[in-house]
Amino acid sequence: MIRIGCRRIDFLSRPDSAPTVMLRIAGYREALLSSGITPAPRWIHSGEPTDEKFVQAIVGDGATAVICANDLTAANLLRTLDTLGCPVPQKIRVAGFDDVRYAELLRPSLTTIHQPCVDIGTIAMQVMLERIENPAFPPRDILAQPTLIVRQSCGAAGSSNPLSSNK
Repeated sequence: MIRIGCRRIDFLSRPDSAPTVMLRIAGYREALLSSGITPAPRWIHSGEPTDEKFVQAIVGDGATAVICANDLTAANLLRTLDTLGCPVPQKIRVAGFDDVRYAELLRPSLTTIHQPCVDIGTIAMQVMLERIENPAFPPRDILAQPTLIVRQSCGAAGSSNPLSSNK
């Protein structure tokens, strides 16, 4: 979204989200900062994406894009934005995280981060078996490479002019 010109990108999660959401927020902040954008604290929201007043407040405050903590939150946000008559991606752009099976079926289809779940499961099993064989192995961090799946909801897919007026 930064690459296609968005400068006011908000982050949305639901209350009591998984602890990994804090890491996603940290990544969101780091991406903005490394692009020269200082995120304001009010750009990070915790609330229900089905709450029309809550969503209207986000749009009314000037958000031009919203990164959601997961695809379910994004799907609910898309539905609420549609109810409010706020067209995606023409007025606001939306992206999620997970690449659930139905993300491509949403209208507009959802831009998302695909998590390599098979790889994650395989790595977890290998590490568990190594730990059983060698209980003294020290803890370690292992990172799996996610993939950005660009679809219609961000305004970049299938368009020769990715909505340059929505910045």
